[in-house]
Amino acid sequence: MKYYVMQISNGNLQTDKITEWTDLDKAKVKYHDLCRIFWNTPEVVTGYVFVMDSQGNILEDYKEFITHPTEQV
Repeated sequence: MKYYVMQISNGNLQTDKITEWTDLDKAKVKYHDLCRIFWNTPEVVTGYVFVMDSQGNILEDYKEFITHPTEQV
C-alpha cells in the first residue's frame, strides 16, 4: 500500500509538494512536520494537511485543519 501526504494552502492544492510513502510511519512523520510548519506560518490563512492511501481513503486520524484568521479592517 502507498500513502500520500498532501497539503492545501489558502485554497490551493500543492500538487508539486505531494509526497509518496510505502512506510506509513514515515508518512506520519512527514504529516506531523507539515502540520507544525503550517501552524507556525501565519501566511497560511487556511490550510489542510492529510494522509491519503492509494485507494483514495483519507486516514481519519491524519487530517488537520489549520487556520490563522486575519483581522477585519
